[in-house]
Amino acid sequence: MALKQANPDAVILGIIPKHAALFVKEAQRLGWKPKIVGHNTVADPVVLDLAGAEALEGVYVNLMTAVDSMDTPAVKNANKILAKYYPQTKPGYYPYLGMAGAIIIVEAMKRAGGDLTRARLITSLESLGHFEPGVVPPINWSASYHGGPKTFGYAQWKGGKLSALQGW
Repeated sequence: MALKQANPDAVILGIIPKHAALFVKEAQRLGWKPKIVGHNTVADPVVLDLAGAEALEGVYVNLMTAVDSMDTPAVKNANKILAKYYPQTKPGYYPYLGMAGAIIIVEAMKRAGGDLTRARLITSLESLGHFEPGVVPPINWSASYHGGPKTFGYAQWKGGKLSALQGW
């Protein structure tokens, strides 16, 4: 109630999916429709399952992973893999983040060669430079920088679906 009474220009949600759903449902119950910008976890399908489309309508999401509505070869392939091996898992933040990690580590292992050691793996990870896993923004790794992506995208919940507004 204090937040509603403060009448902020926007509410930024840096929270896990369940709490995001609780927040938007409570805002809906209060008849409060603030501008909401959420961290990528607000894009996870469980938020829609828990909150419902009406409560999420208009919520913006900062993307650091793909959303299933992105029309790219990488997203299509990721969705195909999920459907084949984990059909009960909906595409979203956590599956895409896991896939990105797998894509990156497999590439690094290939570069490290057959005699895989910790040192060779680290060197090969640092050799990635600008690398595009496809389900997350491009990463930029080197011996002096391990920070990952420097760009992000945005999406908005509309009619129960995430619509990508800007990719990376």
